[in-house]
Amino acid sequence: MQLHLKRNKTKSSLGATRYDLFAQLELTPEEQERVKMSKPQGMFLWEDDGRASTTHWRLCLIPGGMVACIAGAISAYLFHPVLAFFVILFSWIPFTKLIFNQVRPSISVADIITGRTLHCKSMEELYVKENAIREKLKNFNNYIAGMRPTTGEGETVTFD
Repeated sequence: MQLHLKRNKTKSSLGATRYDLFAQLELTPEEQERVKMSKPQGMFLWEDDGRASTTHWRLCLIPGGMVACIAGAISAYLFHPVLAFFVILFSWIPFTKLIFNQVRPSISVADIITGRTLHCKSMEELYVKENAIREKLKNFNNYIAGMRPTTGEGETVTFD
């Protein structure tokens, strides 16, 4: 298991400095099998408080609705105007979830396996997130190292 980290400092158009941290995890095939058994999308390395996630979700409802309206307009143009209502209705939440997954503050093991860029407002925030990722991945590595593939044979554990 190897963790690749890349730090970047960029300036926004308004002159504010933003710090980006790209993190990606490289796994061996054996580790990939063990990680699949552990469900990495539910194991979080960094979590913001619940209110911040709720606020991010609510803010993502607006662009999710806009993308759903665009999809509805396209379906109305291509097929039938009545279809637009159903496309908007059934695609709003999936589009919102898609957008939320790109900007959410929490970081899961699955995010790091695929590679994710984290945007930080300060250097301190960048180092706090980086250290949290390192420590939690060490614990996660110990966790998956102890996992054994299930077989039909039993195991006897002796305690002293």
